[in-house]
This record gives sequence, structure tokens and C-alpha cells, in this order.
Amino acid sequence: MVIHSDVRCVWEHRFMSEIDLVVAPPPQPLFFEVTLDEGQRRVLDAARTRSLVVRGAPGSGKTTCALALAQSYAEEDGAVMLLAPDRRRADALTPVVQKILPTTVRPVRTPASFSYLVVNTWRTCRSDPLGPLELITGAQEDQRLEKLLAEENTPWAQSFSPHMRSLPSFRLELRNLFARCAEEGIDAHGLRSLARDISNQSWEQAADIYEALESDPERRVTHRDVMRSDSAHIQRIAAHLLTRWDEDAASVGVAVDPPRPSIVIVDDLQDCTPSTIELLAALAEQGTRIVAFSQPDVAVATYRGGVPLIDLRLVDRLGMDMTELREVHRGTGELRTLVSSIVGRIPQSGQVGHRKAQCAPGLPSGEDNIHVHIAASFSQLGALIARQLRSHHLHDDVPWEEQVVIVRSAAIAEDVRRQLRRASVPLAGASQAFTFSREPVTRILLEMLCLPGGENSSDEDTWRAQLAQRLLDSPFVSADHVEVRRLMRRLEAQSASHEPISLVALLDGEVAPSLEGISGQLARQLGRARNMWSAMTGLWRKRPRVGLWALWSSAKVEEQWRDEAIRQTADSPWYDDQLDAAIALFRVADIWEQRTPEGTAMTFAQELLASDVPTDTIAQTGIRPPGVEILTPTQAAGREWQVVCVAGVQDGQWPNLTLRDRLMHSGWITDIGSGDIDRAGAVPNFDEDARAERKRILDDEMRLFASAVSRSQRFLHIGAVRTDSAAPSVFVDIASSQVPGLRDEEVIPLEEVPPPLDLPGHVGMLRHIAAQGDKNEDSDLAVTLLALLAREGVYSADPSRWTGTGGISSTSDILGDHKARMSPSKLETARDCTLKWFFESSGASYSAGEAQRIGTLIHALAQRFPNGTEEELLLALEAEWGSLGIDSSTFEGRRAYDKAQKMITAFSQYAAQVSGKVETEVPLRAEIGDVIVSGSIDRLEHTDEGVRVVDLKTSAHPVTKKAAEDHPQLAAYQVALAANGQHVVRALLTFLGKGKPEERQQVGFDEETLQLWRDEIERVGKATRGPNVFATPSQHACQYCSFSRSCPAIDHGQRTIQ
Repeated sequence: MVIHSDVRCVWEHRFMSEIDLVVAPPPQPLFFEVTLDEGQRRVLDAARTRSLVVRGAPGSGKTTCALALAQSYAEEDGAVMLLAPDRRRADALTPVVQKILPTTVRPVRTPASFSYLVVNTWRTCRSDPLGPLELITGAQEDQRLEKLLAEENTPWAQSFSPHMRSLPSFRLELRNLFARCAEEGIDAHGLRSLARDISNQSWEQAADIYEALESDPERRVTHRDVMRSDSAHIQRIAAHLLTRWDEDAASVGVAVDPPRPSIVIVDDLQDCTPSTIELLAALAEQGTRIVAFSQPDVAVATYRGGVPLIDLRLVDRLGMDMTELREVHRGTGELRTLVSSIVGRIPQSGQVGHRKAQCAPGLPSGEDNIHVHIAASFSQLGALIARQLRSHHLHDDVPWEEQVVIVRSAAIAEDVRRQLRRASVPLAGASQAFTFSREPVTRILLEMLCLPGGENSSDEDTWRAQLAQRLLDSPFVSADHVEVRRLMRRLEAQSASHEPISLVALLDGEVAPSLEGISGQLARQLGRARNMWSAMTGLWRKRPRVGLWALWSSAKVEEQWRDEAIRQTADSPWYDDQLDAAIALFRVADIWEQRTPEGTAMTFAQELLASDVPTDTIAQTGIRPPGVEILTPTQAAGREWQVVCVAGVQDGQWPNLTLRDRLMHSGWITDIGSGDIDRAGAVPNFDEDARAERKRILDDEMRLFASAVSRSQRFLHIGAVRTDSAAPSVFVDIASSQVPGLRDEEVIPLEEVPPPLDLPGHVGMLRHIAAQGDKNEDSDLAVTLLALLAREGVYSADPSRWTGTGGISSTSDILGDHKARMSPSKLETARDCTLKWFFESSGASYSAGEAQRIGTLIHALAQRFPNGTEEELLLALEAEWGSLGIDSSTFEGRRAYDKAQKMITAFSQYAAQVSGKVETEVPLRAEIGDVIVSGSIDRLEHTDEGVRVVDLKTSAHPVTKKAAEDHPQLAAYQVALAANGQHVVRALLTFLGKGKPEERQQVGFDEETLQLWRDEIERVGKATRGPNVFATPSQHACQYCSFSRSCPAIDHGQRTIQ
């Protein structure tokens, strides 16, 4: 290799051939070409000589000023570092700052990231390096806490029952308490002392758990192997090391200087925590200049220990000056007025001049920039938001990525995401934090790693049956329930024993070794399920990544999902989400294996399935097209968009005044640190007087709302729903007061939802106009436009494709040349309503519920013990009860078992009075004209005169005696038996549900009655042949019908488009 000292740095590398590489010179620093206002220039001048805290209104240019300050120090070759409160904001700033400081590695960090750098440097850059440092996640902390709670013998108060201590919500309160203690520098001894000072018993008990966590040697900076710490502790550890670096470094062999920039610029200080103050103080003691920008009125991190007025702590701690920015450069005059009216309701300390900040010269005053939407339902609100977003994109030339929807919580965000996706609004990628136990694609992978092989216990059989069903439902298979049920019934009919076939047998390959004769899609789905099922064997013993890869590769979905994800269709975001979740799971498995060298896949899977805490993996996600983001106020903080939609501003949701941390009161720790509670003073009494606590929560909620609305540069939309059970919140009233004419009446009117501004919406509107009865110019134009769209290939504009215009798909008989088949038990259904019978015969019924499963078990025991005593029947019931999957330890489970015992008692009483030969589950088949009657009889009891038909019913509500005389099922039994040459003396319905047998009798038929029923069976059989099946509504047929929403004879079952 020859290196030329050319200006262009030409490198020549000769190996088999000559390649010239041209290495471009380093990029020139990006100079901020922005005009600073007078206040920003004063901040830059002051920051050249001293540390400073700067307050400013939202949009006053705090971040711009911070970047200009970084640039000015870069020109002077000063070591500059920017701190942002969280990784999301740090990631947003990094591209710009990296251009300003091209030679600096990671010039933007979070306080935890910088603390990590300090501690890791101390541990590894020494003559005898220690192990690396690992920041533990909330999910890992939760698992550790769960283990400690199970092991520690802490004498908890009686109010903290073992069941309560096992709940995730209890562990969450403990984690919050310990995090607040770490932020304030309070150890277990300090927590115990505080508990005694204010007579708080729960803190004293929690201190034992806190002490056990702190005593873990892995948390100590001197630990030889991997050190593990959380973000709350790491900052104080780093602050201590920076303070002692010069004195202690040589004694432990540390041979490098500490990471100590000349100036640290903090953006959004209001969202930092108390431990960040200690970190900044340690840097300041070493000569680092601190310039912090803050706006307490839009603090969004109080939920994780943030203190809105933390800038005052920094001022007191370092004796710094505070100044303000008093010009706003974002939004319009109308938006500025709204933000001022919101923050004016929030208590403030220190300088407040920034609240009176005026719009900078040249900023538009703004008219019609704020819109309040009140919808009649949440789906209508989603449609309104989608229309507004698309309108701004089409009419105001606003890119999709310059629009955002802000909602109060992540749960609401998922609902809005579904609504906007349904409206075909392009959406940006979701969060990188995953709760793997709740993601369908990762949960099924983890569950399949939990199943040990080679055991035959009943528990495992139940687990395998449930897992087989979940696998078919999972994103890997997504098999249609009706199709699978149809296949199972066909396989059962083809088998010699006619016994029910389980999904486990189907996946194990015990039945239907070939998938021929079924639809291609179902064949592929079942083939994929079988591959994953067979690959599962023994994986629980493997390492996590080996097990996950075996399941993933057996599914063979990666190419299909990848292709669908990059096609940019309406379904592409779903495939992106699945791939992102899978990649994140592999990333977590990799880290887990490094931490747990001997751990198995089953242990890994059980840990993740037991956790409901989101894990932020920092794994790469798919690059998606630009789209609208759906964020919470915390996620949106520090950014701005041209269009902001604040959705779901409902009473009870935003503001959410629910009292938090009611068990551990972790907020008191922050109050003690802030001086709001004197640790030597009176005991806090928030339990008796919750108004003060709710007022503080309302202030926090107001800050969230102010932060959300202040993100807008041009347009702001605020949406809520008004129904009988939902109402807009007080925040809507605050916003609506700034919209001229909106509050002319006492109540904001509901807004009608216009057609969507997309092709389907346009076609729907044209169809509506064209379908009007009056023929006019508009309807003629609509017909013409529909014809033009249809000619251009828009299928939805083609009348031949409209629902109800294509004619009947087939006029041939449903059964073709085959005879109609009718079971006695279905004759009544077909007689009452042919459509209901058709749905049930097509496999559209719901799966068996608890009552049906119990009834099936009672019938099975009655078959096994036709003359059984009560004692042996009850013993058999107890032995078989576990197969139903009903938990008898619960109230509902005990009640179900009691009902089953009553049925057994009633059957034993009936069986005891029967003498003579008894046959059970007697197969029955007879041809009645063109109808084949087939089924089985529960009991056929032989007498001297003939046979007695008995049908067992587990219901507790017997039919009337008159209804029994005309009962179709019993009549079908009599007709079929007569056709086979047997004389029926009588037929009985025996009801067992009340604990004693109740009989309803149908006398034996004479020839005339038999003929009447033969004609009736033939009539019903003919009706079931089709091609038309009729809905016959009646109180009896419709009372418990599962298909009412598909029934054209009922209002809510009719077609939407006639």
C-alpha cells in the first residue's frame, strides 16, 4: 500500500489489480445560519464567562441557542457536550450537533449515558481492568425484585398480603420508591431513618428489600466481574468518581483523565432528575462550565422522578445566575395566547418573565389556526383526525412527517393508530420498547420454548392443547377457525372410530398425514404449523438464540414478511411491526446469554413471559416511509411539527387525576428532597386530605397538555368525544375559549364527519350522490365521474362490483345430487329456522362453552356407567374434572363443580329406577324419503312391550309437557326406529340440572302420527337443500341465536348497502 500526501489523500492499493481510493477531506463544521434575537445573544455572551441557567417559554429558541452556543465553543476548540434528558431527544439532536462538532464522538448524551462513560472508563482504563458495566432495564429490575420478595422474610404489615406483594403493581410502587431514593442519594439506612422520622411503616419494611438490592456485589463499582446498575444510581456513582478522580486514580491504576468537557450544555433541564444535579455539580467542581436551558411549565417527566422546578435546585447548588428568553419564534399569535392561558394556571417559583414572552417580529398573528372537534364516537373522532391530516397534506402542502397526533397514554395511542391505519393514513414506525409477553409474534415463540418434551402428565396435555390453538391463531399461521373446524369434522367422519380429533393429534401428524383435498391456503398454514410444532421438540434445553432460530427458520415467513413490508401497501406496517418485534427478541436473547452463560431457553422464555414491563432494546428497526407519528406528550417533548392533533382529551383521561403510589408514597421522597416536607416535622397526611395531591397531579397534567399544544408551528387540532358515557375534559373548555365563535352556545356542537379525502371516500360520495332519487345535474355528473374512474381501473367505482348488484352466485342445490342429512338433535333447529341450521352446519358455531363441556362430560359418564351408583359416578366425575380446564379453586369453578355433582346425583337416581337391558350411545340411521336421519341415542331401554328412548338433558329448565308431546328430536328418534323395525313404547326427555330427574314424555306414535312426522322430516329436508335458505324469526328461535348480526330478518343483521 502506497499513501500519497496529496490534498485529496489518494490511496493506491495493489492486489491482483490496481484500485484507486479517494478519501474525501473531513466535512467542514456546519455553521448555524440563524439570526439570534437580543435575548439569545445576551445568553451567548454571558455563557462565555460563567455558568448559567436560562428559562424560556416553549418555542423561545432554547435549543437553537444551545446549538449556537455549541458552535461558538467549537470554533474556540473547546470540548463541548450536550445533555438531553432522554434518549429520544438525544437522538433527535445528534445529527445536527454531529455536523457542528464533527470530530467529537457522541457529542449528545443523556445524563445516564455520560455517567456510563465515566464509570466504564474508571473500571476498564486501568492497569488491571475490571469487567464491563451494564445498565439494567426495568424488566430486569422487576424480575430481581420479584425474586427478593419471594425470598426475604420481611415482616410486612397485615395490609400487605402475600397476594398483594406478588402483584406487578406492588413491585412497580417499590421500584418507584427505590428509584426516588437513589435520585435523592438515600440508601437503605437513610430510608429506614426517614420512615421512623415520619412514622411510615411501609417504608421501614421496604427498606429491608432495598438493603438486599444494594448489598448485591454486582452493584459496586469495585466489583471484579460485570457491574450492573440502574440509571438512577449510575449518575451519583459517576458524580462521586469525578469528585475523587484526581485523588484516587493513581492508587487503583487508572491512567487516563476523566471524561471532563470544558462546557456542558443541558437542554430541557426541567425533565432531568435530582441525581443529574449532583452530576453537574461534580463537573462544575472540576472546572466545567454549565449552561442549562429550562422551562418548568412544560415538564413531562414527573412520573419518573423529574422535578419541574429543578433549575432552582441547580441555581442554589452552584450559585448560578438565571436569565430568561422573552421572544417566541414558534407558532402563531393565536397559538401563543392559548399556551399562555394554559401555563398561567400552573404555580411557578423563581423568575416568571418568560410567561409574558411575546411573539417575535414577523411571526404571523394567526387566524383559524386552532380547531376543536367534538365527535359522537371514538371512531368518528378517528375519522375526523384522519381527514384533517390528509387535508393539510393535500391543501396546505404539509408533508406527512410534519404532522403528529399526541395522546395522553400509550394505550390510547394504539387505538388511534388502528383508526388512522384503517383510514390509510401513512404512519411512522412505533416505539422500540417491546413487552414481549404481549406481542403475539414473540409470545408464541417464547411459549413454544417453555414446553418440556417427553412427559405425559395431564398438565402437559392441557398445555399442549392450549398451545396448539394459540399457534394456529398466531401471526405465523393465522388459520381460519371455521376452515380448521370443518377439516376436523371431516377427518372425524372419515376415521373408523368417529372419535373427536384434537389439534395436537393434527399437528403431531397422527391423523391426516397428507393435507390433500383442502384449500391451498389452509394447507400452507397447517404445513407451517406442523413444521414449527415438530421443531419445538427439545428446544427448551437449548440456548435461547438456538431455540428461537429453530422456530423462526421452521416457519419460513421471513421472505414473505420482508417482501410485504417493503411493498408499501396498507398491510406493510403490520409486517414491519412483526419483524421489528422478532429482531428485538433476538437482541434481548443475545444480551441474556451473555449475562447467563448456563441459562436454558426455557428459563429465558419464562422470565420474559412473566414480565409485563416494556423492554427498550436499542435494536435496529426497519426503515419505513415517512408518516404521521402518534406519540405521548413525553415522547413528543423537545420537538415541533407544522400540524399537531391532540386527541382523546376526555374527562377522566386527560387530566387523569387518579392518585398514584398510594401504597409507598414515593412522591414524598422527592418532596423531602425539595424541602416541601420537613423530615423532622409533621407526618404527611395526604391519605386524609387528597386535595393537595390531586392539585399537584392536575398541575402535572396541565404541564403535559401545555407541552402537547406548544409543539405546533402552524395548526392545532384538539379532539374529544361526547356520548352518554364520555365527555370532553376541562382542557377542551380552555382551548375552545381561544376559538372565536365556537362558544356562542353553551355546548360545543357535535361535528359531522365528511367523507374521507381519499379515493374510497370520493367514490363513496359519488355513489351517494348518484343514488339520490332526484335526477339532476349533480347526479348526472356523479354517474359520469364514476364511469370515468371505472374505466381507469378503479374497481370500487365499477357497479358490477358493488355489494348487491352482482346477482346470486349460484342457483344450484346446496347438496347437489346427495340426499339431505339430518340429525334428530338438529331437526328442531332446521324446522324453526333454516338459516340458523345452515350456519351451524357450516361450522360457524362458537366453540363449546363451559356449560357445553360439562354436559359432554356428564353424557360420557352416563355412557360408561349406564346403571352406575351415585358413589362411583361422583368418583369418576372427580377423576375427569381436570380435563375440562375449569379452576375449582375459584368461586365460579366451585359453582360449576357443584352443578355437575347435582347432575350426577340426578342421573344416579334415574338409573336406579330402571330395570332391564340398557344400551347407550346407540348409533341410528334411517332413510325417510330423500332424507337420511342419522345420529345416536343417549339411552335405549328395553322393556317387554318394546324400547324406550331416553335423551338426557343437563339443563335446569325443563320444557313444558305440551312441548314434549311435539318435540322434534324425540319424534325423529321414533320415526327412525320405526323405519328400522323397532316398536317405541315412549320417548323421554330426562332433565338433570336441578339435582333430581325430571321427565317429559312423548307417547309412542301410531301409524298416522308417524306418517305426519315422516312428511314433516321430508319437508324440512327439502328446505335444507337450498339454493335458498330462509330466516324465520320467532321468540323461541331467536332468543339464544348466535347469528343475529348476520340475519337479514332482524334490523341489526341487515346489509349495510341494499
